[in-house]
Amino acid sequence: MRRRDPLFELTPREKEIFFLITQQGLLYVDIATLLGISYKTVKHHACQILAKLEIPSRLELAVWAWRNGIVR
Repeated sequence: MRRRDPLFELTPREKEIFFLITQQGLLYVDIATLLGISYKTVKHHACQILAKLEIPSRLELAVWAWRNGIVR
């Protein structure tokens, strides 16, 4: 049986923000500028990501992504 992709529950925008946080270490304000959306929208998406993955912080999200081989 194949293991389910842990990012399956994320929307395309959440995945985009997930990778900007974990691969590039960008701050919410930088992500907002890059994507042309508001800081508040980025923060909302980030909170959704953390909730869906049951991870309490951005730092732990980056560590989780590294440990699971999602980012290097």
